[in-house]
Amino acid sequence: MSKGSILIYTSAAGQAAPLPGVTLTVTDAGGSVRARLVTDADGFAEAADLPAPDAAYSLDEVNSAVRPYAIYSVETVLDGWQTVVLNGVQVFDGQQTVARLSLLPNGG
Repeated sequence: MSKGSILIYTSAAGQAAPLPGVTLTVTDAGGSVRARLVTDADGFAEAADLPAPDAAYSLDEVNSAVRPYAIYSVETVLDGWQTVVLNGVQVFDGQQTVARLSLLPNGG
């Protein structure tokens, strides 16, 4: 099977401030965990080598049988911050999808 990736960026909601140290879990449409990551000092992490349908499906204009992308969910966890789940992230063969997640601090 072909592969794609998700570049994930986490920040504080309403600010441009990156959030390092966020634990990310990437799951596929069937609920299987495909990657566990932690964001770097700039708030970035990349889930690479995620299975995706062959690019030929998205280039075939008569294709109506096979979805040309895979669907993933990304969950964030960081102490002191609300958990965020982003569902429906589309990953195409040979492409990098960018996902931006804004986290809110836990209310006191």
